[in-house]
Amino acid sequence: MIQWGMRQSAEMENLMTSVERILEYGRLESEAPLVKDGEEELKEWPREGRVAFDRVTLSYGVGEEEEGDEKAVAALREVTFETRAAEKVSGIFLFLSSSL
Repeated sequence: MIQWGMRQSAEMENLMTSVERILEYGRLESEAPLVKDGEEELKEWPREGRVAFDRVTLSYGVGEEEEGDEKAVAALREVTFETRAAEKVSGIFLFLSSSL
């Protein structure tokens, strides 16, 4: 019975923390508009764009390998792709064991 009461107390505290956060967010000032009244949009701002990756390798882990250190693990190897304006990108990466 004491465990149930402690669990309910902890759950109530979690819920009240959520309520406090919502109330705090409600009191935040709004951000300024992207274009202020009387200003024109930036005419020089690019209307189109693209992002290109050319043989990109991303690693995580330790930095430069030194004696006794582990080698950094490559999360992506030699990835090449390009996205153009207004394209949506999603990735599904298959990680296969080198023994396969």
